[in-house]
Amino acid sequence: MEEQADAEQERSSCPSPSMQSAPPQQQQQYPSSYSQQQQQQQNASEQPSASMQHAPLLPPIQHFEGVPQYVAMNGVPPPMQHHPPPYPPTLYGGYGGSGGMAAPSNGMMRYAAIPQAPVDARQMSGGRHKKEIKRRTKTGCLTCRKRRIKCDEGQPSCRNCAKSKRDCLGYDPIFKQAPAPAPIAAKPDATAAPPPSGPPNTYPPSQPYPASAVAFPDYGGVSLDPALGGGDHPLVMAPNAYSSAGLVAERRVRHITMDQLFAINDIPPQYQKHDVPPPLPPAALQEVTDFYEYHFARGLNLLLETDWYTVHGATTLQSTPELLDLTFQCAEQLKTRNDNPSVTNHIRSLESLLVWNLALMPRSSLPGSDLSARIDTLQNLLTGQFLDPTRLPAPPQPGVPPEKHNEQAFWHNLGRFTAIHDDGNSDDPTESLRQIADALTTMRGLLGMLENRDVLYSIAIGRHIGGRMLEFQPPRRLVASSNNAHDEVNKLKVAHQFVENEDAQGTTQVIQRICSMALRSWTLQKR
Repeated sequence: MEEQADAEQERSSCPSPSMQSAPPQQQQQYPSSYSQQQQQQQNASEQPSASMQHAPLLPPIQHFEGVPQYVAMNGVPPPMQHHPPPYPPTLYGGYGGSGGMAAPSNGMMRYAAIPQAPVDARQMSGGRHKKEIKRRTKTGCLTCRKRRIKCDEGQPSCRNCAKSKRDCLGYDPIFKQAPAPAPIAAKPDATAAPPPSGPPNTYPPSQPYPASAVAFPDYGGVSLDPALGGGDHPLVMAPNAYSSAGLVAERRVRHITMDQLFAINDIPPQYQKHDVPPPLPPAALQEVTDFYEYHFARGLNLLLETDWYTVHGATTLQSTPELLDLTFQCAEQLKTRNDNPSVTNHIRSLESLLVWNLALMPRSSLPGSDLSARIDTLQNLLTGQFLDPTRLPAPPQPGVPPEKHNEQAFWHNLGRFTAIHDDGNSDDPTESLRQIADALTTMRGLLGMLENRDVLYSIAIGRHIGGRMLEFQPPRRLVASSNNAHDEVNKLKVAHQFVENEDAQGTTQVIQRICSMALRSWTLQKR
């Protein structure tokens, strides 16, 4: 069993920050999206099969081989579609309304279904034999989690590793309960209100690049620990163990613009700039509109927690010739099959440019709005600069539903975090660090199992802690010298690995390219 488990290939399993324990009042504010899936898993487990396998909660990410992202699965370009196929149902959910915590999941996690039957076994070979399926543990050492076997969690190393003469790689702090956590105070009306009855935010599966382009030179998918990877990446440096003692009080801030973040892996986006973009014929215009609505509108909505991009985005895009031309050229480049990694990096850079320009559309039509303030917050978060305090997203408004209250509170505290100077240019640096810690703690309690908040929170951790660690040099892998869940180096390690994995396997192209720009920013800040 152990050899078979070792041989089984495992996708990147970097957990999201949401998988830490959250305050009780937050756990009942998000409806579960897993009940139907768990029922399907239970029904499937009751049927004998010749070759039964674990059915993941999430569908496998389909890496199409160079096929355009909006082309049919058979590889043949379909006729012009006025209505692209809808997104599959959500698989990135939250907590159940009954108060019980559902199995956490995101674009990176794939856990087997929780067994409902008293006997943890499945029928094999037509029911003649039974084979015990070992469930994956979420609290074992990194080595046992890689091997998918139960861990006794011995300290400093577990017995499984000692018996098999393997190196016990320790425990990931993200799965450990913090001792006596201080609950995040919520509004009285937020705790008294029942859980919202509407469906939670949904996440379509990612539309990844060709399989040859999944492992990019600088930011390939990583495992929880360098020793757990299937092989060493040629550009990954040897890990060093860091401790919080290496953190300095002030973050070094370089002036970085958004234009610098589009050159992923130092490869700038390539497209033809037209002073006067040529008009598109009706068929091409419809194709570009469908391309935007299917691949970007929903992802932008989920990132900024709005509905503007699906309601008004297509109209604004069609009335902006320069942006329309950029979208058309990006769509055309994605149609071309090319297994050359350099060409793929050009496309990633061009898509980063497109994602950001599409995200900026509300600025012209909604100046001074809360959505524009969120865009400003995101821009300063990515570039490492400081938000104008007058541009903070609005704090929670009285009387709003709990879900809306948490959304507004998260973005307000993200704005607070981005506006506070941690570079020493403040009247009271100690007080500034305290306020930053308070903003991060509040954000941590409001993640709500939402992918966009996990990503934004992780980027904030990477900016604040990574910027104060002189030895932190992305893409060098980070190994903490302590398993303390409160250790800042451990927090940085988890955040860095999560952003790297979301860069390759985020559930939307928008999330992937935002992570690409964040990783690019961290690298530029260290040069």
